[in-house]
Amino acid sequence: MFRVFIESLELTGYHGVEPEERKLGNRFLIDIEMLVDGKADKTDQLGDSADYSAVCIRAKEVSDSRSFLTVEGLAGAIADAVMEEFECVGEVEVRVAKLLPPVPLSVQSAGAAVTRSRKA
Repeated sequence: MFRVFIESLELTGYHGVEPEERKLGNRFLIDIEMLVDGKADKTDQLGDSADYSAVCIRAKEVSDSRSFLTVEGLAGAIADAVMEEFECVGEVEVRVAKLLPPVPLSVQSAGAAVTRSRKA
């Protein structure tokens, strides 16, 4: 077992509770960490791991597929897609940060993390 991670995948998305957010869009940073039951650490073969390029593309597809009201919903949908499409992933944590969220104070980002696991 080993971990594969993606840090600060930057996407533009049309997610949020406020109608303006869904119309104008915002920037999101996405971190994905996967616990992989693979052999790439021994074989040095991409097929024995979770291809982080393919994971990034899938995360973008999920983000582009619809407008989510919450970052929790977006993170959960990405986590579900990773678990569904990459059988070698035993656990995934997806963190989604909305840059410059619409709050009445100075905040760089706000977000949520969702974890999915094949364990019961």
